[in-house]
Amino acid sequence: MFNLKIITAANDNYILTLLDFIHSFFRLSLNLTTLIVYDLGLNNTNKDLVLELQKLYSFELKTFDYDIYPEHVNLNLYNGLYCSYAFKPIIIYNEANNKSNKGSILIWMDSANRFDIQNISSIYNLLNNKGFYSPYSNQANTIESIELNHPSCVSYFGLTKEEHHTKLFSISANLIGINYETTEGKDILDTWYNSSLLKDVIMPHGSSRNNHRQDQTILSIIVYLYQIKNNINFTYDNFGVKFWNKLDKPTTQIGYYPFGLFKKNYNHCIAIIFCKDLDEARNVYISRKGINTNDFDRLFYVSLQN
Repeated sequence: MFNLKIITAANDNYILTLLDFIHSFFRLSLNLTTLIVYDLGLNNTNKDLVLELQKLYSFELKTFDYDIYPEHVNLNLYNGLYCSYAFKPIIIYNEANNKSNKGSILIWMDSANRFDIQNISSIYNLLNNKGFYSPYSNQANTIESIELNHPSCVSYFGLTKEEHHTKLFSISANLIGINYETTEGKDILDTWYNSSLLKDVIMPHGSSRNNHRQDQTILSIIVYLYQIKNNINFTYDNFGVKFWNKLDKPTTQIGYYPFGLFKKNYNHCIAIIFCKDLDEARNVYISRKGINTNDFDRLFYVSLQN
C-alpha cells in the first residue's frame, strides 16, 4: 500500500502513448496510489479520449495554464528543438505544494515510461529514506554530459569547465521522485522550479536540443552541487523502469534534417543533431567540440543521415 501520487502529462504528439500509459497504470491496481494527468495542449478530439478513460478509471485530469508563466514555458510557442520543458518542474512543484498532496510521495513519469509494482515499490521505499530520486542518463566525462549541457547554463551555477567536463553527470528527468517532506526533496525541487522560470538559465541564448538538455541540465547541475554541499549520495538505479515506449509517430520539424557526426577512420556515428543544412550542422558540432575549423576537419566529418 502506497501513499503515492504519480504524475504524467502529454500534448497531441503523445496522445496514443498517454492513453496506453493510463491503461497500463490501472492494470497494476496500485493501492492508495493516485494518478494525476496534465493536459499540455490536447485538441478536443484527444481530450475527449482522455475524458472517456477518466470515466472508466477515475483519475485527476488538469489543464496546464501557460498564461500564468513566462513565455518560454509555453509548448505552443517553444517546441521541438526549442522546447524548454519547464512545464515539468512547474507541475511537480505545484503538486508538491498542493495541500491535498501533503505527506504523499510524488513520482513524475513521462508518458512513455512503463513500469510494474516492483519498480514502483523500490522507488517508493527509497524515497521514504531519501527525499530525491532520478536515475542516471549519462555518466560524467561522456560526449552527452559534456556537449549536451550548454556552457552558459553550467557557468550560471558556478561550475568550472573542468568540473563540467570531468565530474558533471546527467540524470534522466523523465523519471523523478520527490519526498517534499524532506529537506533534500524540498531544496532540490524549489531550486529546480525557480531556475526553470528563468529563460536565460533553462534555455540560454544559442541553445537548442542540439547542444542542451534544458530541464534535465539544470536538474543535473542542482543535484550534483547538492551532493557536494551536503556530503550526500543519491541512488541512480532505474529499478527496471522502461523508457521511450512512445506509440505515436515521431514528430519532426519541417525543414530540419538529421546530420551525424563521425570520427575519421572510425566508421561509426557518434552523435546526431537536426539542422537545416550541412553548414549549420558543422557549425553546431564545431561549437560543441570547442575547437577550430581546421582541427575539426582533421578529426571529424558530418554526414546527412537517412
